[in-house]
Amino acid sequence: MNSFPSFCMEDTASRPSDSRFVAFGRPAVCAVALGCFLGCLLPASWRHPALAADGTKIDSLSIEVPAHPRPIAATCPLPQNVRLPEHGVRWADQGLAGSEPLQVVPALLPDGLPGEQQQDLMLVAPPSPLEATAKQPAQSYSLVALEQAPQSPFRFYESQGVTLRIEQSGKPVLAYNFGTITNEKVPLTDHRRSRACYVHPVWGLSGEVLTDDFPKDHYHHHGIFWTWPHVKI
Repeated sequence: MNSFPSFCMEDTASRPSDSRFVAFGRPAVCAVALGCFLGCLLPASWRHPALAADGTKIDSLSIEVPAHPRPIAATCPLPQNVRLPEHGVRWADQGLAGSEPLQVVPALLPDGLPGEQQQDLMLVAPPSPLEATAKQPAQSYSLVALEQAPQSPFRFYESQGVTLRIEQSGKPVLAYNFGTITNEKVPLTDHRRSRACYVHPVWGLSGEVLTDDFPKDHYHHHGIFWTWPHVKI
């Protein structure tokens, strides 16, 4: 997902001289661009908590997105002086797809490291009920503060000291074999009899297993694996 710098259009008519951003109690509007998996760019607008000079915030937030026919996964950069509620936010309408808590993560710097000051809001913008045309007005979606820290839908289970299994909302996702797995069906003299550090199984949405391990005609194939188990420098 791509993220793009935001720029702000401040309402300065009643801005006090000691406020760096906008008058307390009046929302500022920041235009940002959503980079989506579809390869298109959708302009969006933030209506976020105004901050006074002392850092006081208002726990109200909304986002405006142009009409579009499908949910869009996107990352929006948060202005540095915007502080989200302590436990994060979610869509106010529980019926919206992606009504689970939205993720706030450190922004990635050009070198791939997380930034200390800049944060990104990761979201799935819901589809619009209107036809997706340039003439349609932006759709506004309200976000509300969470009263308590959300529980992650992911759970991690270690098995026999060699496998880490990941589940999401009670459904299996994948297993990472960090320890050595030995297939007794492979001949003792075959060096491909044991292998570690690969992902298997990977489960589909209906619980079906999508990967294979030690296939009879390719013992060296293991689910999702890396082909450089030994590196000499």
